[in-house]
Amino acid sequence: GIQRKRAFEEKLKNYLVLEFEMKESDLTCSICLETIGRNEKSKKISRCGHCFHSRCLDKWFEVSETCPNCRREPYMGMNL
Repeated sequence: GIQRKRAFEEKLKNYLVLEFEMKESDLTCSICLETIGRNEKSKKISRCGHCFHSRCLDKWFEVSETCPNCRREPYMGMNL
């Protein structure tokens, strides 16, 4: 329940998702289907390398624990 969700969110913050500002603007966020603009806050799932708008990925992880693109669990195969 709630404890599992908090543990997942903590893992995301510490190990699984990298936050950065986009340097190029040729990527599309597959959640909202809009271009990730230059200097826009973005997040990259470190396990699979897929990138999204920060706001989109945050909302996605409120209802799912998998990557929106490949459906892999960000922590799959990791001993966390």
